[in-house]
Formats: sequence, structure tokens, C-alpha cells
Amino acid sequence: MKRKFLLLLVLLLISSISVFAKGQSSSNLRSQKTYYYETDVSIIGVFDIEEHYYDATIRIGEVTYPYFLFLSSPIKVVPSRADDEMNLVETGVNKIQLAMDSNLINKLKSKKAYGKKIKVTGELYHSYNAHHFSEVLMSVKSVEVLD
Repeated sequence: MKRKFLLLLVLLLISSISVFAKGQSSSNLRSQKTYYYETDVSIIGVFDIEEHYYDATIRIGEVTYPYFLFLSSPIKVVPSRADDEMNLVETGVNKIQLAMDSNLINKLKSKKAYGKKIKVTGELYHSYNAHHFSEVLMSVKSVEVLD
């Protein structure tokens, strides 16, 4: 009898923990700020690079150092149109790969912006090829170093 009671108690405890964890994760998803693809948005984060290796192209094993914006809080990114088949809903986004022209890159380098907080403005889009190292990317139109 004691054994059945303990087993029931353990199952009840596991069930309670599972329900609590699901409630926590869904409330975290609801609290994420939502951004839309293909519209101009401004986002603040920390600018840096990451080392990545190509693995799905003819440049297999080649190293690249793309630019990223690392966010302090995860965001949600959703299509701006109902018929958008390219841009998928992404939740929990905490880094965005930045696509910038040489003028913006030189501006960030001249201000020694690596590891600093910046504000970028541009259009978000979903990854679609082997040169993309995050689910969400931004075509950057302007950048401002905040630190």
C-alpha cells in the first residue's frame, strides 16, 4: 500500500512540474516582442562576429565571420503577409545576422563597435541559403553605436 501511495505521489509531482513548465514557456512566448518581416524595424543589441564553417556548398570547410546582433531578450518574428511562403514564424530569436554594405561595416569598425550596444534599422528576412547562419537576418539600412 505504501508503495502504491509513493508511486502515485511521485506521478502527481512529475505531472505538476510538467504543467508548471509548460505554463512558464508559453508565458515567455507571449511576452516576446513581435516584429514583422519585410517592414522597416529598429532593434537594439550587441554587435559582434562569430566564426562559422560552410558545410552545404562547394566551399565546404571554409571559415567565415558574419556580423550579428545579439539581443538581450528573445523576440518573435512573423510574416507581414498571409501569403508569405518564404518568411517563417520564428520565436525565441536571440541573434540576427546582419547584411550590411561596406559603408556601414566601415562605420562600425571605425567606432570599434565590436561588443558594443548598437541600434540597427532595416528589413528582417528568413534564412534561405548556406551563407545564412541564423534563422532571421536583417538587411541593414542604418546603424547607430550607442555605447
